[in-house]
Amino acid sequence: MDNHLSKSQESFCENMGLFGVLISATCLGQTFFFMNLHWLAFTFIAIYTLSLIGFILLMKKSHLATTVLIVSSALVFGAELMMLVSLVFSLVLLILFIYLVVTLFLVYGAGIPMALKQKYFTEKAEEDNWAGKI
Repeated sequence: MDNHLSKSQESFCENMGLFGVLISATCLGQTFFFMNLHWLAFTFIAIYTLSLIGFILLMKKSHLATTVLIVSSALVFGAELMMLVSLVFSLVLLILFIYLVVTLFLVYGAGIPMALKQKYFTEKAEEDNWAGKI
């Protein structure tokens, strides 16, 4: 099977995904520790979980990772704005937002989304090729 990602791109995805998972898990832990029973806190939990899923998909080198990370970065930006409007500051949330933006710039700069899509379509074509033969 033809692999469309180079070794450096694979390790980049794994490392960026791992540190993103750690930062997202830290945000989740902070929310659970300091959470009030308020709808906004539950919304933040959903946003952090989505960013956690996005970084896990990046670690697994899924073609959906960049889409989930883009949506997650927009939601994290909204969460940061809501925190600032509420006169609350979370350094971990700011670090997560900056890390999401930097990750997306580096991922697109390295051409990883196109390689992930090519990898997905190659795997899908091979599955379709073997579907009726086994």
